[in-house]
Amino acid sequence: MNKTIRILTIIATALVACSLLILLIAIPFQRMLAMGVFGYNEYVVAALPMVPLMPFVKCLLRLVFVALLIICCGNRKGGIWMELVILAIMVFAIPGVEKILAAEHNLTLALRGADYVAANGIVSSISAYCMAPANLGMIVAYVSCGMSIAFKRMSKKMAQEEAEEAVEEIPAE
Repeated sequence: MNKTIRILTIIATALVACSLLILLIAIPFQRMLAMGVFGYNEYVVAALPMVPLMPFVKCLLRLVFVALLIICCGNRKGGIWMELVILAIMVFAIPGVEKILAAEHNLTLALRGADYVAANGIVSSISAYCMAPANLGMIVAYVSCGMSIAFKRMSKKMAQEEAEEAVEEIPAE
C-alpha cells in the first residue's frame, strides 16, 4: 500500500506540473485559439496575449503543496498531522487565496478598460482547458492523502496490537 500511495502522489504531482506547462505553452497561442476555436473577432482579441495570472498562481500553489505530499505520504516516520495540515491548505487556503487575488485582479482589469476585461474572459476560457490535468491531479492527491492517513492509522493500531500480544506471551516468573 505504501508503494501505491507514493505512485499516486507522483502521478498527482506530474498532472499538476503538466497543467502548468500546458498553461505556459498556451500563452503565445492565445490569439490563434481565441479566433480559431472560440470564434472571437479581431477587435476583441487585440489585447492578447495575456499572462493568465490567476490560473498560474493557483496551479503553482497546487504544485507546491502536492509536491510536499511526496515527502509526507506513505512515510511511516512522519505523523498524520503534517498530511492533515497540507490537506487543509489544499482544501481551504488555496481557494481562499484565489478568491482574494481574483477580486484584486478583476478590479485592476476593470480599471484598464472593457477590452482588457474581454481579453481576460478569453484567457480564462483557454486556461480552464489547460487546468483540466491539474484538477484531476488534485483529485488523485486527495485520494493518496486519504490513503496515507488510513495506512498510518492502521499501521499504528497493528503495532499496538502486536505489542500487546507480545506482552501477553511473555511468561511470568
